[in-house]
Formats: sequence, C-alpha cells, structure tokens
Amino acid sequence: MIAGNARPVVDFAKPLTSESCIELIDGIRRLRDDYFYSEVQLRLSSPGGESTALEYFIEASNELREGGFRIDCHAVTKVASAACVMLSLADRRTSHPKAALLYHTGRVAGVDGALTASGAASIADALGTADGEIIGLLAERAARSPCPAGDTPREQFTANDWRVIGRLSEGARRPDTALRRFRKRVGKAFDGGQEKLRGFYSEICALDAPISPYLAVELGLIDQVGDGEPEAAAQPDDPGLKVPEWDRIYAGGQVPRSALTRHTLILGETGSGKTQSAILPVLASIVRAGSDVSCALVIDPKYELLPAIRSMAGPGVQVRLLRPSEDSLDLMSGSRSVAEDIAAGRWMTAARKMLARASGFAPSPACVLAGKAASSPTNHFWEQQGADYAQAALALTLLISQKEVWPKILSAATPMQRGQLDAFGELAGLSGSRKSAPPVNVLARAKCALDVLVADELTTAFLLDIAGLECESGEAVDLRREFEYRNATRRAEQQYVGVLAETRLCFEPFAGPAASRSLLFGVEGAAPTVDFSAAVDAESGSTIFVLQPEDNSADTLFARAVKASFFESVLASEARRERGAEMPLVIYAADEFHRLITSDSTHGEQSFFDRARSFGAGCVVATQAVSSVVHSLSVAREPAVGTAVKLLLVNTGTKMIFRSTEADVRNLLDSISPGTGPNRVTTLRPPSSLRPGECYASLPDGRFERRQLKPLDLSRETR
Repeated sequence: MIAGNARPVVDFAKPLTSESCIELIDGIRRLRDDYFYSEVQLRLSSPGGESTALEYFIEASNELREGGFRIDCHAVTKVASAACVMLSLADRRTSHPKAALLYHTGRVAGVDGALTASGAASIADALGTADGEIIGLLAERAARSPCPAGDTPREQFTANDWRVIGRLSEGARRPDTALRRFRKRVGKAFDGGQEKLRGFYSEICALDAPISPYLAVELGLIDQVGDGEPEAAAQPDDPGLKVPEWDRIYAGGQVPRSALTRHTLILGETGSGKTQSAILPVLASIVRAGSDVSCALVIDPKYELLPAIRSMAGPGVQVRLLRPSEDSLDLMSGSRSVAEDIAAGRWMTAARKMLARASGFAPSPACVLAGKAASSPTNHFWEQQGADYAQAALALTLLISQKEVWPKILSAATPMQRGQLDAFGELAGLSGSRKSAPPVNVLARAKCALDVLVADELTTAFLLDIAGLECESGEAVDLRREFEYRNATRRAEQQYVGVLAETRLCFEPFAGPAASRSLLFGVEGAAPTVDFSAAVDAESGSTIFVLQPEDNSADTLFARAVKASFFESVLASEARRERGAEMPLVIYAADEFHRLITSDSTHGEQSFFDRARSFGAGCVVATQAVSSVVHSLSVAREPAVGTAVKLLLVNTGTKMIFRSTEADVRNLLDSISPGTGPNRVTTLRPPSSLRPGECYASLPDGRFERRQLKPLDLSRETR
C-alpha cells in the first residue's frame, strides 16, 4: 500500500479468490476507520477469479460507497474477467496505455467427477444468471456516464481492437467505415438506456477478445487512458482567484468565479485550522498583485487578519483601516435624504425615513419599529401601532430639536406636572441630555422625548398642540385617536407604555457621541469619509477596506452600518447592474460574521447573497457554529430566525466544515453529505474527529469531499 495525504493506493496483483477479496475489503475498511481516508485507488494487475468473490467485492464496495467512501480503479498491466468488472464498476476508471483488458462471459475452471446432463444444465443456468447480473451492473454503471466522445485516433487501436470493431460494425471492410458504424452503434446503445446497453455489452463479452484501454474508453467501460493520478477538478472556464492552498479541491488551486459569486461559508471551532487553511488563503489571493478584485470589505474582529493583509498586499493594492472614532458615513444620503423634509417641517416623513434607514444596520429597530417584536404573534396592537408611536416620538424629537421649544415645554407644564417629572428624574435627565448632546446626535434625543411621553401627567393635548403647530397638515391629526386611546383602558395604557419602553431600547446604541459622529453626519450636512462607490466601480487597481470592531454597542452599530453601506454601494452600481459579470470581483469577507448579521430585506446577508451574483460580488463568511448565527438573530429579535438561517445556508454554494462538536453543524453536514443511516459519512467520520486543517467541503459543482488543506505560508506571501 502507498499512503499519501490525499488518498492511499493499493496494488492488487493476484487472482480474485474468497481469501484475497476478504483481505482486500478488510484493508480498505482499515484505511477508512483507522486512518480516516475517504477514498482509495486500486491498481489492478489481476487475471480475474471466482464469481462468488466478485459478488462479495461488489456488495462490500457498494456498502462503502453508501457511507461516502470512494473506490477508484486503475489497470496497470493485464486485467481480465472479474478484475475487469471491478475496474468498470469503480467510481473513477482509468488504465495504463499499454494495459490489456479481457471481458468475457462466465467460465467453469474445473469439474470434479463425471459431468451429467443435468449437472451441465445446472452449471449453464448458474453461469447465465451470473452473466446477466454482471452485465446488468455494467450497463447500469455505463448509463450513469456520458456517451463516449468517440475521438480516439485510429493509430491507438490494436489489431485485436480492429477485429472487435469489425464484428460490431456489421461487417464493414474499410477501417473508416467500420469505425464510423461502430461509433454510431455505441451512441445508439447509450441513447437506448440500460436495456440497449445490456444487449450491447452481452455481445462484447461473448466475443471473448482482449482489447486495448483506448477501445474500452470508446465502449464506455472505462473513463480515460492515463496515469490514474487523482484530479481535484477540471480547470475552470471562468477563472476567478488562485488559492494554491485549495489545490486539493480545485485543480491548481484555481477557484472559478462562478463558485466565488455563489459565496462560501466556513464553519469550525477555535483551533480547527479554518483561519490558516481557509480564511487567510482567500485573503492572500485577494490582495495579491494582479488579482481580479477591485474592492473588498474585510471584517477582522479578532485583530489577526490586518497584519497578514498588510504584509501580503502587492503593488497597486491599497489597504485602508476604518475606525469608528475617525470615519463617518452619510446614512441619510441619496434618495433617503431627510434634509429637505426637516427644512420643510415634514417631521413624520423625516422620522419614517430615518427609522427605515436605521433598520438596515440595527437589528432592534428592524423588528421593533416595524411592529413585529410582539410577545404574541396575535397581538395586533404591536403590529399596527408600534411603528406609528416610534415615528411620532422621533418626529416630536426632531421638532423639539429644530425649533428649540424646550422652554415652552417647561413653561406650559403645571406645577403638578413639574413635580411628577422631577420625582421620576425625567426633567433633569431631559435637560441634561439636551445640553450635553452633540449637534448631530439627533437619534439620541429620541430617548429624551420618549421619557416625556411616558410621563402620564404630561397631557396628550399639549403634545398634540406642539405637533399640530409644526407638523405638516394631517399627520398630527391622524395620531390623536391613538393618544386618546391610550387612556381608554388600563390595558391599553400598559401596551402604550410598553411600546415606548421597547422603542427606547432601540435608540440606546445611537446615544453615544462616538456613534452619532460616525453615523449621522448626513443629517447635519457634513461630508462622510467612507465611500465605497468609487472602489466598487473601479475597473483597475484594488482597495481593501478592513474594519476591526470592538465588542461594544457603538462599534457594532458602526460596523453594521459600514456593512449596510457596502452592500448598498454594490447593489446601487449601475455599471455592475448592466455588466457585473464582466467587471472585477467585489468581495465581502467576514470572520465571526454572526456578530454583524441582520436579516432585513435591504441589507441582510441572506438578501444580499441572493442578489450579489449578478453584480459580480462574492462573500466569504466564517463563524464557529450555526448556533452563533441563530443566537445573534434571536437576541436581535429578528423575525423568522429559522427561515433566515435556512436561506443563508441555501445561498452559500461552498460550505467548508472544519472540526466542530456542535450538534447543529453535525445536522448541517448530515443534510449535505452522501450516504444514509449508519453508513452516513458523518457517522463514520464525525466532524469532531477532523484534524486541524482538515475539512468537509460541499462544492457548487455537486462534489462532496473531505480534504486536508494546506495552511497559508506567510513567508512565501510576504512582500
């Protein structure tokens, strides 16, 4: 046996007997169970052997295949009889150019004692039955393969081959005519399905003549003539990125563009090797000089990717680190601009736009402000009124901030109202927040307005009076019924206060000065410092944006906003909409991507994954566990968490699963791996037993493989 990293090679150069067959199968099982291989290549130089041994081999090899194990066969010298059947039923069937193959019907090696007529009849029946079963298996295997191309040069055929071709070409004498008729007959046999192939292969076996591997290819009995070395995959017609460390799953490490734009999900616990063998190799290919990537956003929450990116970046590749304390985004720009609405006093319109925009990067507003965070799915109060109250609160906040009506509030309040506000501490907090809040901190003031609204003794009539004076006609009047309804019953009042309390939590991430400075410059008209549109539309050069968010609400909010702005820049690009397939790639690469995940229809991952392909964009995202994604969406109170996760998994064409002990990862692997029951590949080799750098890979072309990937050699990549 020759054992390599990719797969072992087993030489079988003896007759196929019961003893040798059992020994062979036991050896293959040891390779699977003890050495954790998922495939083997048998190199055959066998004269064949017993039909019972062949039956045992076929049954045992099918059992191995059901568990996801692959058995390839390669003919080395002379291969005959049962060994030829082993060759033709293999997963990948190859032969040395000088090998000789002999297919024939069943034979009797010897008979003990006198042979009677009845004994001869029994033997004939047994041989006929065995021949029928074997030929049926050959036909079934051939039917799963494409019809032979029929392009073998004439000089490759031997004299024996020409005799067989002549017999199968209805007696044509001229070689060209015989070969043409022969290939036409092969095509008809394949077009006719298994029944036609059964008759065709019965005739071939009855000829009992040795043939060359070239003719065996023409007959569909083997796949190719060659050295039998394993191939990762065919060279792609749409080259995307060269990732040398992935050469065991893609030929030459060339990852097709079509695979990249169908996105990649990387799963694996700490220490599984996913960073060194999967994430960093992709980043190295992105920042390499001459790569077909114009723009990439890299999320580096563990502060381990940026140093490698900087050391590997080639000439012409710009690497820019984004900092929440220094960089800003104009989140209210373009079609969602609120400047004109605020200037014209359209407070409800401005509030509605701001809340809709915020829902793209802050999970809590995404569901709470849409009225979908109810404690019960049947609570129509939340569904119908939650968003209205939130918009009214923010509209009043904008009004108060713009018109400077704080003194009016204080002067109009009765002494009893003042006392109750002071008792709650609301008035002091309101005044202090207004004085300390930076000019651009508009959403932070929403909390102040909500505190005022929660105070029972601050009359609704007074609030409506303020709103009615300044809001556009009709909008304040529509809210009067809701404010009056608040006092109708105790339950309604509790619901009203609950809505406001829940909404107030949504604004807390915006309350800090750092968040307001980095996110809301667009409201005040200041220029943003982060703009992806130029890099997204670039035809040459490459810009890599790296974001290293800390684990706090302000940084997380900024990171989500950066992600939302990046997604929006890609989907808003007219050039990419028209010819995205022709433009350089755009890549979103995120480690621990669950920290920033949202499921909104505008900027959620599953929505972007579904649309990005036509814009020439691909995503490479990594996380430790499926439950991390579920937990992030659940904490964010995202609706339909299960559906969002399923869509995310469906929209990632490449899944690379490294070592993991999580049950959800095991279940995911079960759903995409071959085999059933106790022979399922995850039962035989669960993900918890994978070595560092070893992974299961489910690929867009339908392959499912287990491979040991190489770690990135930074010394080779460093400039």
